[in-house]
Amino acid sequence: MERKIIVFGNMPENDAALVGMLAKSWNLKLVSAPADSAANVTLNDEPPAGVLSYLSCEYEQMFRMFSHHSIGFGESVPLYQRVESDAVPPYLYDFPLCGIFSSPLSEAAAMSILLSINRNCDLTEKQRTLMKRLVRSREQKDWIVRIGTAICRENDYASLLELILAISREVTGADAGCIYIRTRMVDGVLCDTLQFALAQSDSFAPGNLKDIFVDINPESLIGYAAHTGRFVEIEDAGGMPEDSPYKSDNEFIRKHDYKCQSVLAVPLKNPENEVVAVLELVNKKPDKAIILKTPENVRKHVLPFTGDDISVVQLLARYAAVSLDRISVYKDAQRQA
Repeated sequence: MERKIIVFGNMPENDAALVGMLAKSWNLKLVSAPADSAANVTLNDEPPAGVLSYLSCEYEQMFRMFSHHSIGFGESVPLYQRVESDAVPPYLYDFPLCGIFSSPLSEAAAMSILLSINRNCDLTEKQRTLMKRLVRSREQKDWIVRIGTAICRENDYASLLELILAISREVTGADAGCIYIRTRMVDGVLCDTLQFALAQSDSFAPGNLKDIFVDINPESLIGYAAHTGRFVEIEDAGGMPEDSPYKSDNEFIRKHDYKCQSVLAVPLKNPENEVVAVLELVNKKPDKAIILKTPENVRKHVLPFTGDDISVVQLLARYAAVSLDRISVYKDAQRQA
């Protein structure tokens, strides 16, 4: 997108031609402001990349120029002021100038100004991006705490599974997902197998597949996540290398002729660091409304899961594991009573 450099005052033709030619390299263009220094340069929606002032640098003129603009002008938008002589007035140091120059501009001076303006544009954009991420992170953490509280208050096991999977799919944009649970034996020890418990998808109806079991060992993707207690992220399940320590094992997906591309397997650990379930999220997409009915749709729309996805799900997994284990232990105690 082309950014503007505002010019205050009368810019000589030679300076305008030189700066205009060099500015094209950074997608910048010169725009003349009204002759009156009170012309306001907005800092809100689309602030200029910089300002070149050819107005008089007398104190009264400088004071009027800055007094007519919003707070932050000169810091947020780099401003360069022309001086009429080699002697720089000492009061100029009191104004938030990015630099001074004399006219006519040399190519080196013009290049120096433009480099500084472009560098400021890059830094400003990085600051904006960082601030957006910080705000989003704070909002996301507040939201996670609220969701975590809701998960911890749920006392029905089936409803809890539905809630965990639905929330995890929502925050990551996963089209489909499932949960494998690890039950306890009579003595309270966790089994060495995982049982399929629940699946959800925007693109197909999973149905009842309770007869699927997965051994906890490194041979399968789900088993590997449970065995190691590590997150597993795969960008393309169909293109996994032959020497991969595990293989894709999406039996519930294969039963519905559904193409699996990006995968995120999440072990859910209780406070004792025991894996009590594994959450599997499949096919991240940019929009929930997209339906992945064909392999072509999958190749066109599916995205890899990101580090942010893993961070968010990792927080949710803590709440989920504690609640699942709490209800499971309670149910086992009731059966033995």
